[in-house]
Amino acid sequence: MPADLATKRDEVSLFSPDEVEKMDAMSADLATERDKVSLFSPDEVEKIDAMSADLATEREAIGAVGACLFRPTRLFRFLDANEGVFEDAVAQFREMLHVQEEAGIPELRKEVEGKPWAPESLPSGSEKLFRLIKADMWGFTPDGDMLMVQCDGQAQLDEISKIPDEDIFSAFYFMMELRQDHLDRLSEESQKVCKVFQIRDLSGLSLIKVTGNAFILNRMKAIMETSRTVYPENVRKVVLLNAPTGFDMLWSLLKPVMSQRMQNKVLFLSTAKIGELVALAGPKTLEVLSNLRGDLAHPGLDGADIFVDIVAGDAAYALVRLAQGSSAEWSFFVGPEELDIDFSAVFFPDASCESATADPAVASSVCAHDLERVTGAVSGSFHAEASGVLWVTWSNEHSWFRGKRIEGIHGLEIF
Repeated sequence: MPADLATKRDEVSLFSPDEVEKMDAMSADLATERDKVSLFSPDEVEKIDAMSADLATEREAIGAVGACLFRPTRLFRFLDANEGVFEDAVAQFREMLHVQEEAGIPELRKEVEGKPWAPESLPSGSEKLFRLIKADMWGFTPDGDMLMVQCDGQAQLDEISKIPDEDIFSAFYFMMELRQDHLDRLSEESQKVCKVFQIRDLSGLSLIKVTGNAFILNRMKAIMETSRTVYPENVRKVVLLNAPTGFDMLWSLLKPVMSQRMQNKVLFLSTAKIGELVALAGPKTLEVLSNLRGDLAHPGLDGADIFVDIVAGDAAYALVRLAQGSSAEWSFFVGPEELDIDFSAVFFPDASCESATADPAVASSVCAHDLERVTGAVSGSFHAEASGVLWVTWSNEHSWFRGKRIEGIHGLEIF
């Protein structure tokens, strides 16, 4: 019999139900103290204890339904968001309690608390919304942070606009409460404060649809403001990928809603610098992005061949997941005839991102095919000594006028 089950059996035999309940509460308190010592510095522990004491009246009034709000990891996020200033952290925490009560979040929390971190844990209406915004929130980075990838350029804005505010915010609260519960648990289990690594692919985003629609803008701002107040310091970094020309206008409208601390976490990257993203979030990020973006290539006339058109000055990308010891074989044709394209391939092993680095440009990788200007029929192969992702680039950036078509693509998945 496992030791924990034997302990429970002995408790039932030796003590009354009331005594067992009190011992369980003592055990939980001791576990909390153990987690605090492991997770935080002595100064942070002192401030967390002071916050807990200062908020004792609120904690007693809320009762068991809000006990999770007073976990040390949760209190620490408020301290961290306020640069360790005790008074400001307590004031924001009380503001959070007010917002939660006004929005009815405690009742929503009951529906997701204790459920696994998975799409089916959300009510059906909420899950549908996140499909409309083209988001995958269920992965993890090599560092153990949660990974959230969203393709804003493919979000169905017209459909989302039809959803009532009440349903939008309920879905948002369901997701955030489920996520917050798991962030706290992950932090306690891993003995470090876990956060969320966000990637927002802006490819194809219609700025006119967003900046010219006050309804959408106001919703975005309201969600950002609520997130900042109620769920502070949940985000490790935000990568804005492939920001379109003119994005500065939208950015100027959203920046006032973000704290300076949050703005400092935003990093602008392009697909051309995908190695930096891999260094920060790992090769599996490329697969998540690819799945969300869908198949951007086109089937040929026979329904089998795949082709992708690349306009002058642009590039296209493809990938394939490789297991350790496996090989990739690819082939394609550059058209129209006698025109050329710059081709290269790089392999990112899964072990290339053991942890986020201060210099993301140093991500380890293996050259699978040196940059080469190719024409006509092209083929090649690569053998993977470790598991990872093979990343292929077709660049037409050297051309000022002529578009190219890469057709008959085999062995690669268009990104």
